[in-house]
Amino acid sequence: MALDREVECSRVAFAIGRRNGNAVERNLLRRRIQSVLRELEADLPPGRYLFGSHRPASKVTYTDVVTDVYALVERTRALSHS
Repeated sequence: MALDREVECSRVAFAIGRRNGNAVERNLLRRRIQSVLRELEADLPPGRYLFGSHRPASKVTYTDVVTDVYALVERTRALSHS
């Protein structure tokens, strides 16, 4: 993982394909990620972020999303201080 120091703000994209579930399940997962990101907006270092899922969207709980996104932010903050 490398930080893009040319970006002034955080940019987020999603890559949650059809194999992860139907549109309703994928959109729910996307909305859950967006909700957690709104909570962490001030802590998220500027950069480009791509979110995806290796598990079916119906199996990912809100708690899983919170845990994974918080871990991402911590790793990213550690990189930005290096």
